[in-house]
Amino acid sequence: LLKSKQTMQNTEHILSVEDVRFLIIGAPQVKLKDIKGIIKSHGFNIDNVDFLLDYDKMKHFDVRELQYSSKYHAILIGEIPHSIKGMGGASSLVQTLSQEGYPKTFALRGKNGNLRMTKTSLKESLNNLKDYISLHA
Repeated sequence: LLKSKQTMQNTEHILSVEDVRFLIIGAPQVKLKDIKGIIKSHGFNIDNVDFLLDYDKMKHFDVRELQYSSKYHAILIGEIPHSIKGMGGASSLVQTLSQEGYPKTFALRGKNGNLRMTKTSLKESLNNLKDYISLHA
């Protein structure tokens, strides 16, 4: 099955924040109900958000499924295993997702700069996603 190549997945189809579909990957330091509340409070439709929060499931998730896929407009990444299936020779998932054909990626970082999903890092990344949408709407 061939997938069409797009420079930025679905960016030309984004009409509003409510229309954005994104994936959150990472072990959260926050309860899922709080994550969903933050997402809703930023104006996103929670039905358009998928979650991959289980550390063991992350290891077996094949990141190549996201390349040239039109399923997501963006990906938010928190704390993840050092190696995930499909990363190839990349040293990190963030590096892999910065390659051609992947949706826009936002790293959730703690105060020390490490990947970490906290209320603050989630809010910051959602604001960055909203800024990105406004530039590409």
